[in-house]
Amino acid sequence: MQFPKTIYELKKQARQTLGRNPRNWWVMGLIPTLVLMFLLYFIMQMATNLLNQMPANLNYEQLYTWIQKSLANSPQIFWYSLEGQLAYALVSIGVSFCLLDELRGRVKPQQAQISASLQVFSRPYFLRVIVLWLSYYLVFELGLQLFWLFGLYFSYGLRLTYLILMDLTQSQKVTWKQTFKTLWYSWKMMHGHKFRLFMLDLSFLGWDLLNLLTLGLTNLYVAPYKAACYAAFYQDILNLQMKARYQK
Repeated sequence: MQFPKTIYELKKQARQTLGRNPRNWWVMGLIPTLVLMFLLYFIMQMATNLLNQMPANLNYEQLYTWIQKSLANSPQIFWYSLEGQLAYALVSIGVSFCLLDELRGRVKPQQAQISASLQVFSRPYFLRVIVLWLSYYLVFELGLQLFWLFGLYFSYGLRLTYLILMDLTQSQKVTWKQTFKTLWYSWKMMHGHKFRLFMLDLSFLGWDLLNLLTLGLTNLYVAPYKAACYAAFYQDILNLQMKARYQK
């Protein structure tokens, strides 16, 4: 009987994948780092502007009300935030695509280029990934409106959507019906694995805090490391499912 890989084993496999050519660390991490640094700069500018406009001597309840009113009067902040999240998601997904190929030996380590990490912007993926990300975002937000744990639960069930789309796109011409089915495929594949992915995310908490302290600079290391871990996680579930079918 084959057991799922532990968090340690997944991270070890990710480091081995990237370690075949140390140059891959910064090649894969460059674009996500630039996008993240821009987003952090934007957030700092927005926070500074709010602080400059904030009235003095507000208590907690008045401060909360004032912030809510300020955000409601500035809807462009929401749209800028959404666009920023989408931009970072796109480049991160592209890095995951590249590292999944490398994990499987489809791409030689020395052949990894920045352009490979941007393949999500190519014709087979770009529009489909955007639509799937917006669908994912909508499900997450609806879940949060019900109860925050629902939003978390739904989001983890759909996390494999983009890697499934990549595999389908590489094996056949994907219709829009099949594109939306990747959400369902991800939900089925993640059955029994959501908590393991949550623990994998939790293991990066220290790195995420360091990212904030360095204004995104350490993302050169963290972004490809995370992407390789998620690729290893996805491949591990595929291997488990293939093994289970073979044993039947």
